[in-house]
Amino acid sequence: MRQKSSKGDLYLEWDACGRLIKSRNTEYTAEFRYDALGRRIQKRSKHHHTGEEQNVIYGWDGNTLAFESNDQITKHYVYEKDSFVPLLQAIYREPIELVQTPDWTDQPYHIAKDPLWRKTAPAKSLDNICFYHCDHLGTPQEMSDAQGQMVWKAEYKAWGERVSAKSASSFFENSEIVTNNIRFQGQYFDEETGLHYNRYRYYSPYVGRFISKDPIGLLGGNNVYAYAPNPVSWIDPLGLNRKKTPAQLTADRARSELGKTSGAAADLQVGSINISGISGRVDKNVHPQLKKALNNVPEEEQAPWHGNCAEVDAINKALKKGINVEGATIDVVNINSNDKRHGTHKPACSSCNNVLKQFGVNSSEK
Repeated sequence: MRQKSSKGDLYLEWDACGRLIKSRNTEYTAEFRYDALGRRIQKRSKHHHTGEEQNVIYGWDGNTLAFESNDQITKHYVYEKDSFVPLLQAIYREPIELVQTPDWTDQPYHIAKDPLWRKTAPAKSLDNICFYHCDHLGTPQEMSDAQGQMVWKAEYKAWGERVSAKSASSFFENSEIVTNNIRFQGQYFDEETGLHYNRYRYYSPYVGRFISKDPIGLLGGNNVYAYAPNPVSWIDPLGLNRKKTPAQLTADRARSELGKTSGAAADLQVGSINISGISGRVDKNVHPQLKKALNNVPEEEQAPWHGNCAEVDAINKALKKGINVEGATIDVVNINSNDKRHGTHKPACSSCNNVLKQFGVNSSEK
C-alpha cells in the first residue's frame, strides 16, 4: 500500500493477519513484530541518510503499554486506574533486562523450571520521573518533573497531528531532553511513519482516519476507516470501536433516566477524579465559594439561566467534597432529543465563562 503524506510517499506492508509489518519512506525503513495477542513487541528501524539503526522492544500490561526500551534508555508507563490516560513516565538510562524463554516443545512445561519464576530481578534506580498533564480526553498536553518544572509541552491539530513540541532543553539550560510518544488514548506515535499505533491497527493523524479496515467489521460502525464523529468528544483506545466521554455518558443518563430532552451535561476532571453535572439540577444549598463567584458575575454577563448550568452543578459538587478545582478541566455537551445534536460539544455561556475564570477551571474547548 502507498500513502501520500507531508513527508512524501509511505509504503506499507501487512501480513496475513492484517498487521503492519514493514514501512518505507524517504527517511526510514522499519519492521514491526507482534506477540500472539497482536500487541506490538518490537520495532526495528534504519535511517536512510545517517545509517543509524534502532531497535525498540515493548512490554504490555493487558492492552496498555507498560514499557519501551532500546540500548540506551527504558521508559515505564503508569496510567490512571482502569484507563488509557497516562499518569507518569519512569525512566532509567539502560536497556531493560530480558530473560531467555526455553523451548518447551520436546519437554513438559513445569513452573518450577520457568526462568521467569526462578529469577528475582533487583529493583532499578530511576534516573527521572515525569508526570503527565492531559486534557479532558486524556491526550498529553504537558509533562513536569518531580520538582514541578515543565519538561515537555505539545500542541496538536484537531485530529491529533502534533504541530509543535518543546522539551526540557527549551525551558531550562543544560537540562536533558524529555520525549513523549503517547497521543490520543491508546495511541503511540512512530517517527518512522508519522502514524499512531492504536493497538489493533494504525491511525493517520494527517488524514484523521485509520489506514486499514476495522478488524471487527461493521460492529465498529458503518465506516470501517473512521476514527470517531469528532476528536473533541470521542476516543478509540483500541482502534476497534469509538467510546463516549464521561460528559456524553452523563448526557445519556440524563436523557434516559431523568427524561431530559434539553440542557447540558458536564464532566469536571480534577486529576484522576471525575465529577458530573447536569443543568437544572443544581443543589439549592450552593457552596459559599460558588455563591460568591456567582454574585461576582456582572449583571450584563448573567445569562437568563444564571446559576443553573451543568458547570455550576459540577463545581458545586466538587467544592462540597472539599476538592480544590483550580487547574481542573471541564467538558460540556448538549442534551437533546435530536440524536445528531445530543452529546455534541457545548460552549460555556457568559455566566459560566466568568465563573470558570474565577475558579481557574479550564474549558475543554480551549
